[in-house]
Amino acid sequence: LFCAIRTFLIYFSAMNSESLTAMLKSIGAEYLENTKEEIMEALSQFHDLIVRKDFYVGNDGVRELAICFCGTIPVNYMGKTYNIPICIYLLKNYPYVPPICFVRPTANMIVKPSSNVDSNGKINVPYLTEWHQSKSDLLGLLQVLAIVFGESCPVFNKPANSRPFASQQNALFYHSSDNVMNDDFARRNRRPVPPIPNQPDPSVCLPGPPYPLGTPYPVPLSARYPPYPNAVAHSSNSALPSCPRGSSSVCHATSSAGFTPYPSVLNRSCADNSIKPTGTIQPEHIRASILSAAEDLLRKKLREIIGRTSAELHSLHRSNEELESSKNKVKTILQDIADEEARLKTVASVYKERSELIDSVLENVSEDDVKIDDAIDTTAPLYRQIVKCCTEDATLDDTIYYLGEALKKGKLELEPYLKLVRELSRQQFMQRATMQKCRIVAGLDKE
Repeated sequence: LFCAIRTFLIYFSAMNSESLTAMLKSIGAEYLENTKEEIMEALSQFHDLIVRKDFYVGNDGVRELAICFCGTIPVNYMGKTYNIPICIYLLKNYPYVPPICFVRPTANMIVKPSSNVDSNGKINVPYLTEWHQSKSDLLGLLQVLAIVFGESCPVFNKPANSRPFASQQNALFYHSSDNVMNDDFARRNRRPVPPIPNQPDPSVCLPGPPYPLGTPYPVPLSARYPPYPNAVAHSSNSALPSCPRGSSSVCHATSSAGFTPYPSVLNRSCADNSIKPTGTIQPEHIRASILSAAEDLLRKKLREIIGRTSAELHSLHRSNEELESSKNKVKTILQDIADEEARLKTVASVYKERSELIDSVLENVSEDDVKIDDAIDTTAPLYRQIVKCCTEDATLDDTIYYLGEALKKGKLELEPYLKLVRELSRQQFMQRATMQKCRIVAGLDKE
């Protein structure tokens, strides 16, 4: 009985504010306070995660010291609760750079590729692709991952005969394309499991909730409870059962609470010894332990509901902000359209007035032929005299030019040429003198 009660306990990572501040300073975090607040808030909601320092090596080979979240998050998949192992890297310029997330399958698990998780386990959800430093945070990311993995589980068990069971702790932080270097920070700061008096090691007696396999087909009772090795990869001490032969697509799961005792050779003596209270363990102790376990279970379910609701509210809030932004853009476009419509109406009215004016002028114009010389005239007689003198001056100049051409070609004798040029030059002088006086009188001599 004590082994069954032991599986209900939840242990928290020992991470205080001072050690977290020192860790952030050691990686050169640019936004220390904001990052620290987000990490503490995430740890207060997801107790199976631990924080440590790791070297993140990207696909380009660049090695960078970062904060690493390692552990499991509870996921409600097909009505049952599973702990999905993940690893999240926060670089020094977080939150202006989104986190880098991976699913970290253990040795007896395989990654199920989907639109959210690739074959290497890298997570790519819309919350990451649309990451914004002022609207996105670490807690929201974890809640979104819990919802996304609840719709499509990213890991499944391998068949029992595919490869031997390996230590979860050795495989939890391995990835084929993004290797990391681990330190012992998590082991030094992780809260130890308190022992139960007069009882064997609880990690040997009973494992925690298993991970899902394929589609949840029912299996025989004997195949659902294989013995478990002592693997403690995260704070809840949950182990992943191996898949029975020929049933690689069978989904092993616990009840809706996620905790069901599994009988095995290892825990048979534990169960036999724990059903009878000794002189040290009294019934009221058992009752208090059961009440505490039930309280923890209720708190866990409440956190799941609150986390799911918070993620949905966060998504709705973002959608509302996008709609408000689109609303303002539509208002601006409508205002521009209204202004353009008013301008076009003004232009149309001016065009209509000018068109009517042209039509009225065309109606009043007589159909008689008008001489060009009569149609073009000056506004005053003085200006008319200036135009006349300028015209005669140009005419005399052309005449003298053509007389010279005739002389060159031998069509005109020299003596008559000289007489004509002298007479025309005298007339040209008189026209130019008259035009100069008219310009002085008209006030055009200054131009």
